[in-house]
Amino acid sequence: MKYAMWLIAFMIFGGQNLMAQSNKEQRIQDSVIGWDVKNRYDKLKLPADETGKQKLAIVNKMAEWLKASYTPVGSIGEYQRFIGVNNYGLNFQAWNVNYNNLDEQKHFAPVAEENIRAQFTVNRVYGASPISFMSKNKEWFFTMQPDGYSPNSTEKDKRAGLQKNIDPNVAKFPTWVNEWITIYIAPNNKLPMQLVTKEQLLDKAAASLEGVFEDKKKEEVSRWKENEKGLNQAIERDKKEIDIVRNNIRLLKEKYKNSLQEPAEVVDMQVDWRSFTIDTWDIFKGGPNTVYFPVYTFDAPTVEKMKSAKPLFLAVAVPYANKNTGNRDYELYTSAIQNINYEY
Repeated sequence: MKYAMWLIAFMIFGGQNLMAQSNKEQRIQDSVIGWDVKNRYDKLKLPADETGKQKLAIVNKMAEWLKASYTPVGSIGEYQRFIGVNNYGLNFQAWNVNYNNLDEQKHFAPVAEENIRAQFTVNRVYGASPISFMSKNKEWFFTMQPDGYSPNSTEKDKRAGLQKNIDPNVAKFPTWVNEWITIYIAPNNKLPMQLVTKEQLLDKAAASLEGVFEDKKKEEVSRWKENEKGLNQAIERDKKEIDIVRNNIRLLKEKYKNSLQEPAEVVDMQVDWRSFTIDTWDIFKGGPNTVYFPVYTFDAPTVEKMKSAKPLFLAVAVPYANKNTGNRDYELYTSAIQNINYEY
C-alpha cells in the first residue's frame, strides 16, 4: 500500500517536475538567447603589420554587420576572427544552452561540442576542393560542387527548390547551393574565378607532372637515403608511373579533340595527378548516375590581389536546414536567405 502511494505521488509530482523541466527546455528553443558577451572562443592574435591591421578593421566591421543582421534563436552566438594571407573573416557558431550549464554570473554558457557553424569571410569559396599539384605557381585550380548539389540524397529535391525560398533582396546576389548555402557579394555580382576548359586542364596537368616527379624524388631520397640501389629503383618506378599519366593526358587530348574548348567537368571532386586515366570511365566521363564537378581557377594576378586588405568578394555560408532540424539551425538558415542585410 505504501509503495502504491509512493508511486502515485512520484507520478503526480515527479511528472510535474519533468514537465516543468521539459517546458523550460522548450522555452529555450523558442527564445532569443543572443550573443555571448565574453565571446570566449575568439583567440585572435592581433596583427602588427599594416595590411593585417587593415584586415582586422574589416573583420571587426563584419562582426558588427553579423550582430546587426542576426540574433541567435534557441542558442547563444559567438564568433572567432581569423586573418590569413589570402582570406580572412569570422567563424560563427551558435551553441546549445541549458540550465545546467551557466557561468559565474548565472548566464547561459555554450554547451561544449553542441553547435552549428557558419562563416562570414573575404575571398573564400565554399564546396570547393583544391587540385594541389596544379596550384604551385601562384594560380589556384579547384573543383566545385555544382549548384544544386547535395551531399545527402534525401535532401536533393529540397535543395533543388531552394531558390524559390530566397528573398528577392537576397536573390539579386550570386547564391550557390551545394554542401553550403552561400551568398556571395562581389563587384558587378561576378566572382573573380574562371571556368577551366578541358584543354586548359589537360595542358596544366601535363606541365605540372615535372613538379610531381621532383616532389616524389625528394620523398624517395628521404626514405632511401642509406640505400642507393633502393633509391634508384624507387625513382625509376616513380618515373614510369608519371610517364604513364603523361601519355594518358596525350590520349585524352586526342579522345576529346572535338570538345577541348568546353568547360572541364570531372567525375571526382578530389583530383590529383593519378586521376588522369584513359579507361572506359575516365576523368571526364563516368557512369549514368555520376555527379560532375566543374573546374575553376583563380589566376595568378587574382591570387596576388587576395593578399591585400581590399576584399575581392565576401561570402556568407550557412548549412542547409529545415523545420525538422530544430529552431537553432532553421533560424540561422532562414536568416541567411531571407533576413540578413546584404546591403550593410
